[in-house]
Amino acid sequence: MVEHICERHRIDRSRIFVAGLSAGGAMTGALVANYPSLFAGAAIIAGMPFGSARDAMSAMRVMKSGAKPPPGGWGRAIAEISPEAKSWPAITIWQGTEDRVVRPVNALACVAQWLEVQGIAENSGRLENKPWGMLQSWKVTGELKVALYSVSNMGHGLPIKKRKSVTALRSGDPYVIPVEISAPAEMMRLWGLSRLRT
Repeated sequence: MVEHICERHRIDRSRIFVAGLSAGGAMTGALVANYPSLFAGAAIIAGMPFGSARDAMSAMRVMKSGAKPPPGGWGRAIAEISPEAKSWPAITIWQGTEDRVVRPVNALACVAQWLEVQGIAENSGRLENKPWGMLQSWKVTGELKVALYSVSNMGHGLPIKKRKSVTALRSGDPYVIPVEISAPAEMMRLWGLSRLRT
């Protein structure tokens, strides 16, 4: 589908990005695992690690309790499906600390998975306190490879920056949550698509 759209609309193949929330977050991980060279960046928002569920029942179990690391580690599932991959797009993982639909333990498993498949040591990351929560990031030669955005006091959804005006953000969507950071704006900044600051 992506190849077809690129061909039909003459899209720059070096500027293809993917992001998804919840099941879409899990699908984002699956797309990058299967087609790593297709994407320049990816955002997994309240998703699960690739290969952690095989059907609806196991997905529900993982969402609520998390999954145990499989034999060989979290990176093995990706390494087996894309053994020839030499590079990976930057992966950002977004998680609300109060998410009761997809528990935050899943975000930690996603981080472990993408660090492992890229051979990055977990203790090589940088931890920063932010007004909206915690940011952990891992870079290789100055280039962002994996980042975890842990958004404080946020449930299951997409973080959107609160408006400064008196009028509150009313999207009508319970999964679009006003907090102190905007995931779409931050993704656009990271991906070089906008000059927006978050």
